[in-house]
Amino acid sequence: MTDDELGRRVRAMVGEMSPLGPREALPEHRMTEDLGFDSLATVELTTALEEEFGLEPIDEESAMDVLTVADLVELVRSSGAVTH
Repeated sequence: MTDDELGRRVRAMVGEMSPLGPREALPEHRMTEDLGFDSLATVELTTALEEEFGLEPIDEESAMDVLTVADLVELVRSSGAVTH
């Protein structure tokens, strides 16, 4: 999977799981302010991403440091999602 494909897949999952309802998630969108993610929704999203990409568990502190969708894509990439 390329970096672009990874970004698209993560953005699609974020958009589908947004507490504000399905919407387009852009890299610059802020997880809390723009998309409505609170700590519980962030944990649920992180768990879904781990399952989707076969990742080792992402520690909660790292997930809480994510401010934007682009940060989340980078966290998934650095957690072991394979890109080419």
